[in-house]
This record gives sequence, structure tokens and C-alpha cells, in this order.
Amino acid sequence: MGRTECQESRHASSGWHACCVVGVFADEANSSPSFCMTAEWVTAISSLATFIVIAATAAAALIQLRHMRNSNQITVINEILRKMDSPDFREKLDFVWTELPSKFEEAPFRRRMLDVDSDESRRAREVGNFFDGAVAPLVKHGMVDRDGVRFAS
Repeated sequence: MGRTECQESRHASSGWHACCVVGVFADEANSSPSFCMTAEWVTAISSLATFIVIAATAAAALIQLRHMRNSNQITVINEILRKMDSPDFREKLDFVWTELPSKFEEAPFRRRMLDVDSDESRRAREVGNFFDGAVAPLVKHGMVDRDGVRFAS
């Protein structure tokens, strides 16, 4: 039968003594181990195993963070689309995209745009404020991809 108790063994070339932590011995008559692992090796292997587990955990955390970021982007883009698809905002957006460029050639219209209380000025300002105040900071700080905002508009 094999023995598993710790036995001191002498390294043949250097003459150092080490206690065999994990050993497989041939039998009771032969006390020299056929396999012996010192405490230093056990510590080194367990440290390596711990490193591998921590590295795998860190990789999984990075993947999970990327998924959370994508989920947040979807939520934000849905809110942007909801705002842009509202009938009130759609009317203001159509005014800015279709009517505003041609009307700017008229001097009376340009004067009305300078009046902050005019309907035209208010509609154009609300569209500009939405994109400048709500959408642009999200893109600037990387909370939403620029391509996602292009898709939304």
C-alpha cells in the first residue's frame, strides 16, 4: 500500500531537505517517493489557480459592463425616439427642416425670429434646445453612440 504522510526527502544534486506535502510512495519497504511536491510548489500552483480565477472573473465583469452599457444606450435612444415621434415635436422638427430655410430669406421673418416670444422663434428654439441640451451631452460623454443618434434622427 502507498503512504501519504509527510516525509523528509533529500534532493540528490543540491543536498537540501524538504518536507513532502503530497507524495506517492511505492510501498512500506521503499521510503523514497516516486512523486513529491513541496509546500512551495503547492503555494505556487494555488497562486496560479487563483490568478486564473480572478482573470476569468474580470473578463466576465467587462463583458457584463459592455452589455449594461448597450442596454442603457437602447433605453436612452428609445427615449429620444419617443420625444422625436411625439406629434408636437414632429411638427416643430418639420418646421425647422422644411420651412425655416426658405423663410429666412424674408426680412420680416428674420425680425420675428429675433423676438423670443414669437411662435417661430419658440419652435426653432425648442428643437435646438432638445438636440443641444439633451442629445449632445449624451454623445459627448459617450453615453450614446453617435451612430445611434444618427439612426434616431
